[in-house]
Amino acid sequence: MIAPPEVITREPGLGEQLWFYLTSRTETSDMQFGFAVLAIAVLLAGVAWRTLQLHRRQSTDPATPSKWLRWGDRMISAALLVAALGSATQYFYGSRNNDSWLHRWDLYHQVIGAKYFSEVGYFRIYECTWEIDATHERHFRRVAKMRDIETLKILPTAEAVGEMDCAELFTDEARLEQFAKDVNDIHELGGHGMWNKLFSDKGFNGTPFHAWILSKLTAHVDIVEKELIWLGLLDVFLMMFAFGCVAWAWDVKTAAIAMLFFCANFPNRYIHMGGSILRFDYIAMLIIALALMKKDRFAIAGACVAWATAERVFPAVFAAGLGFKAGVELLATRKLRREYLHFGLGFVLGLLVLVGLSLSMSDTIGGGVDNWRDWWANMKVHTEHTRGFRVGFKHMFMMDGNVTERHRFMGWASKTKAFHTRDHYYLLTMAALFGPLVLAVRKLDAVTFAALFCAAGFFTLTIATRYYYSVMVLFILVDRNLFEDRKQMLLTALLCLTAAFLTKTAAATSSVPYHYNTASSAAFAGYFVILGALLWIDPWLRDRFITGTDAADEPATTEPTPPET
Repeated sequence: MIAPPEVITREPGLGEQLWFYLTSRTETSDMQFGFAVLAIAVLLAGVAWRTLQLHRRQSTDPATPSKWLRWGDRMISAALLVAALGSATQYFYGSRNNDSWLHRWDLYHQVIGAKYFSEVGYFRIYECTWEIDATHERHFRRVAKMRDIETLKILPTAEAVGEMDCAELFTDEARLEQFAKDVNDIHELGGHGMWNKLFSDKGFNGTPFHAWILSKLTAHVDIVEKELIWLGLLDVFLMMFAFGCVAWAWDVKTAAIAMLFFCANFPNRYIHMGGSILRFDYIAMLIIALALMKKDRFAIAGACVAWATAERVFPAVFAAGLGFKAGVELLATRKLRREYLHFGLGFVLGLLVLVGLSLSMSDTIGGGVDNWRDWWANMKVHTEHTRGFRVGFKHMFMMDGNVTERHRFMGWASKTKAFHTRDHYYLLTMAALFGPLVLAVRKLDAVTFAALFCAAGFFTLTIATRYYYSVMVLFILVDRNLFEDRKQMLLTALLCLTAAFLTKTAAATSSVPYHYNTASSAAFAGYFVILGALLWIDPWLRDRFITGTDAADEPATTEPTPPET
């Protein structure tokens, strides 16, 4: 009798286990938490080491030999770089949507919404998709309900579609057939079960400039996976380039810490928008702009902020912050500094060019202007009330009802009504929190003030969808040597603590509104309160015990540095 073959089993090696954790979506939350804790540990160790060094300088103990310090710095930089690359691997690869480089749901909105923007505009993408498919492949004949994007009401499909007149929007029969083919090709990409829910989404919401750039990128690209993947990877390349700019302008350690936070920041999870097209370009441009400003290339920085503004509008807060600082200094000194003038020219000229390009989405300039008006009307309806996946300081004033479960949960319209009865409390709190930053305008350098003003202004003035909170990384990119300034290390550790806290909170409850409306908003509010308090105490926001060569290495500000205490 022949014995059955022996089954040989072996334990996976260390490398295989590590690769599993870095590339598996099931491990994303644990890995995000681990990388956030690692960043906190490194930063706190940096605070302790910095304190020890300052103590030794004030004592008779011999200083640590510079040779060992250099080697130690290189080892820490290498270790942080490896950790950051591991975090980026888990973020951009391990946490992909359905283990795919393509986010099919968003690709439909991006490709169809932009490529056929001149026909369907902001309000008829679902209606025309269903109607034209009904005369071709009939993929969506069983879709029972559809959102009316102008009113945001979900209606029976027949009522939402109304008169079958979408074919009249296409003056060219070949373009109508191409529309039908593109819709069919996106359907064939997969995700067939998503369409009932997809038609209840809120349409294509990009600015006319976003529509213009996407229309150029997708005009001659076949809707097949191998072609679209390269467009989906544009965001990955942009973000890696942006963090490379941080390493160039600051150092490798700062870039690594910024990347660790960016990838661990819970509202900014890659699964939400990763695999779509140019969903991260605005934050990449803001990061690059800060790096260019630090290297005294203000004109190009202004152009980068113009791109971000043309794409998402809210980055105009960055330019407003720097403009406010320039205005205050102009009034105080009667001089406009060269770098502010260069930034302003780069921003204004860049914005004029980009908005001008967006006007070409229509046959006339008036039609192009109307596109921007339609976008504004669309956004006004969408942002009238908050939603479960949105974050913002204003949520601190609308916590009525149950915030963790559906039972006795107050609706969005009721929350908005409750907030408006507390407008005065919100405004008073804003004055108390923003006051220190505004008063410190001449004591903070341009890079630091612009970064803080943009991130803080976005959080406090808007209620935005979760993935836009990638902007929180700007709090790290102030014009300081991170590992030489204990205040910045502690503030950055606190920011990483919000990432760790929110990741664990999400694992403890399944309530989406609680994750974002409550927990994320409260965590970031706590950070901003502590930052505001520090600015009240020390408007320079510097480590007062930086002395000697360290002080010389720090960038100059428009005001003399405070005396040592």
